[in-house]
Amino acid sequence: ITTIYILGFKLPEIETACIKVERNYKDLINKTIIDKKSDFVEKLTHDSFIVQVNRITNRYQTSLDKLLSVFEQNNFADDREITKQFSQPTDSEDMKLLTDILHHAGTDPEERKLIETEQEAWRSINAMFEDKDKELQHALDELRMAVDSLQPVEGSLSTVLATLRYRLQPRLKAAGIEVQWEVDELPKLDSLTPTAVLQVQRILLEAFTNVIRHSCASVVQVRALHVIQDHGVQILSLCVDDNGTNAELTEPSPASQGTGQANMRWRAQSIGAQLYIEKSPLSGTRVRLEWQLDAAHS
Repeated sequence: ITTIYILGFKLPEIETACIKVERNYKDLINKTIIDKKSDFVEKLTHDSFIVQVNRITNRYQTSLDKLLSVFEQNNFADDREITKQFSQPTDSEDMKLLTDILHHAGTDPEERKLIETEQEAWRSINAMFEDKDKELQHALDELRMAVDSLQPVEGSLSTVLATLRYRLQPRLKAAGIEVQWEVDELPKLDSLTPTAVLQVQRILLEAFTNVIRHSCASVVQVRALHVIQDHGVQILSLCVDDNGTNAELTEPSPASQGTGQANMRWRAQSIGAQLYIEKSPLSGTRVRLEWQLDAAHS
């Protein structure tokens, strides 16, 4: 598996547009080794490629330069910044393949739904953090990259939560929010495909977003439990509880249900889970995601 990060922000330590990370940094444009280190890159646990969109140039000297020009954010032919104008030929096989893939993502209804809901979520997060701690904003930017480059977890929800904890807890603590984690020994969840992991992380991110924006909480608990109910029914339950006093996520009527909750429910349904939003024992709100397991997990 090869991970490619397409960054909408600049790594201040590295000026080239395209980097290959193999525990050393290679400038793929100039074919040289980069001796500087980046905090972002050093936190990665796997080899990868990184494209810095804001550092893409117009020189088009190599085939890689030409491919990267598809992503650069200049040279639009219209005010709506939809149609691009290229100064170099675009009829190579590589360019055709790349633009065909992007065209499919932009026109397929399912792909467009995913793109639009993701854009909406991140517009909300960017607005939310206008007056929030910059370090926490940086942590969520990192989480976004992690979500976009999901690796297979072999059905382990514990692995998903461990990644989330590693990236978020130090910054949330610095912002005055204590996060408590309680993860049982969990059975393998066969439906936890890379796409499902993406949806789980976005549900959790939305839950954290609502805690920060609405609840004024100082403590958040994240718990993952394997529960055996009456008649042997097995449930894998993931709960996010807060101690806030402003329970904005309390169950609304269908007519007043916000887009954030609607997106969370849509994501839960898409991975075969149920989402519940209810009063928390901590006095704030509980977001609960549940999967019913089949008999093979007994």
